[in-house]
Amino acid sequence: MHSLSRLWFWPHLICLYWIWGSSYLANQSALDGYPPCILAALRCLAAALVFGLYSGLRGRFRLTRSEAVGSLMVGGLLLGFGNAGLLLAQQSVSPGLASILFASVGGWVALFSWLLGQPLSRSEWYAIGLGSLITLTVSASSCGGASFGGVCALLLSSIAWGLGTVLAHRLRLPHGPDALCVQYLGGVAWLILLAHKRLEHLTTTPPVSATLALVYLVVGCSVIGYAVHQYLVRNASPAWASSYVYVTPAVAVFLQGILG
Repeated sequence: MHSLSRLWFWPHLICLYWIWGSSYLANQSALDGYPPCILAALRCLAAALVFGLYSGLRGRFRLTRSEAVGSLMVGGLLLGFGNAGLLLAQQSVSPGLASILFASVGGWVALFSWLLGQPLSRSEWYAIGLGSLITLTVSASSCGGASFGGVCALLLSSIAWGLGTVLAHRLRLPHGPDALCVQYLGGVAWLILLAHKRLEHLTTTPPVSATLALVYLVVGCSVIGYAVHQYLVRNASPAWASSYVYVTPAVAVFLQGILG
């Protein structure tokens, strides 16, 4: 758990569990008015503006070329491909099931960590193995209503998120809002290309409920949640930083049961 004290570790982790667990229902609501890649691009662009403005006010927008390239690469994986795959999948997969299938991120984090020479501890392997076993068991009994395309999109999304998590930890990216701004701009670039490729566009004015969900996704998930996630990525092991994937399904299913 490196330099992150337990006093700060658990509040950050619990905050991430709850915020990103609720994001699956917010995604579902926002998709009622916005195409998936456009929705993800708007989230990233708004968050980039927030972090960029904050950096500008502090007078601290200083990244080296290597830091900028690393931030763009990680942002493209996590926020571009990761978000796009999840939102594309949620067009045909329920929020609860999407969160369960996305939990395979933990396994990909373990695999990429091992391939890149960053071995995990025995307890981390046990935790990932148990989480993956539970995920496979639950998803095997729940995938009947999911489309094949949706499951494939979730698989690609989880691979991109797993690789991005490991690279973010390995590259030791700067932790300021300027780095987060560049990461989001990396996501925006890929998402605009994907939206153009899919010929996405807004045909009607989105309903108020979809726009309110978008606002929550920007403020809660893209600004607060992602900042907390990157804090954990920098200061905890990749296994701990990706542990949310095993808890957020319970939050998503719980909220889906209450809110429908």
